[in-house]
Amino acid sequence: MLDDPVPSTTASTAVSVSASFIIGGQNVKVTSQDITKIAEQGFKFSLAAPITFGTPPDLLKWINTEFGAKIDVDAIQKAISEIPFKSISSILDTFWNMSLIVEVLNIDTKAGLFEIAILLQASDPKPDPIFGILQIDSLGFGVTRIGAPDPGS
Repeated sequence: MLDDPVPSTTASTAVSVSASFIIGGQNVKVTSQDITKIAEQGFKFSLAAPITFGTPPDLLKWINTEFGAKIDVDAIQKAISEIPFKSISSILDTFWNMSLIVEVLNIDTKAGLFEIAILLQASDPKPDPIFGILQIDSLGFGVTRIGAPDPGS
């Protein structure tokens, strides 16, 4: 005869929340862990998929629109194009026209973790070679901070 499983004498309830946001024209899904335990476990968030924000000019124009900033995007482009050294102008123009992609975003308040990785990706066709030999395809930056956990989490 098979043993019957022991019935649980305690009940538990978990509550989670999910939402979907449109960021930069892309659908970003966010799902929480058990929010009834946020005081014990802290807030945790991980980006499920990379988000492309467009080029630096796109981002600056968005900042102007959303926050009332007065960044003169056209003046920056003009200044880049007027640099007398073609190689330097080409390098800056390449970066100015790359797509800005957030590849990684992790937050864990209990562990004191903040992690972000950003990629600048050249568009197609690829930019002209710099100094005739060096062609930039992408450039990435990453920051991870693990500090003392938040005692309020």
